[in-house]
Amino acid sequence: MKNVVLVGLLAPALAFAAIGKIVLLEGKATRTPEGGAAAELKVGSDIELKDTLKVDGGNLKFELNDGSVIMLAPASALEITEADFEGQERKGFSGLLKAGSLWTKVKKALGGGKFEVSTERAVAGVRGTIFRIDADALVKAAKGKGRKASIVRVVEGSVAVNPSKAIARAFKKAAPKGPRV
Repeated sequence: MKNVVLVGLLAPALAFAAIGKIVLLEGKATRTPEGGAAAELKVGSDIELKDTLKVDGGNLKFELNDGSVIMLAPASALEITEADFEGQERKGFSGLLKAGSLWTKVKKALGGGKFEVSTERAVAGVRGTIFRIDADALVKAAKGKGRKASIVRVVEGSVAVNPSKAIARAFKKAAPKGPRV
């Protein structure tokens, strides 16, 4: 009976284990756990699954348990939607960049664990590369000035970029029916 109670007490703690730590903070940033209140971040603060990180001023840099590094620019917000690690090996990581810009250096996963960053408009999936993604940047060159877009810049390696599910559904609905002429 004591073992059952001990396992029951430990299970919630294991569900919210740290997936990374803040390694650099210039300015102010907060961490908001799912359903919780925002708390100010500092160097050494833990990051957990389902956290939303917001940078008010300056830059925020954190390192995931597998050694991958993510840096958020001022006025950025990132929600950690998936983070599966076994020790220092990444099984899967996904984040939703709600606003701003993100730069990352992804450590190559031996087992091929995925690493994805999504915005409202796109999904970027990588393996062992360096890239930057901007959420909802205003694209001046686009027709109809001021259109929202997500911009992905690859520094090293390769990045697969696809439309988000919402954008893909919108294109499918707007596609003409019947044969093309």
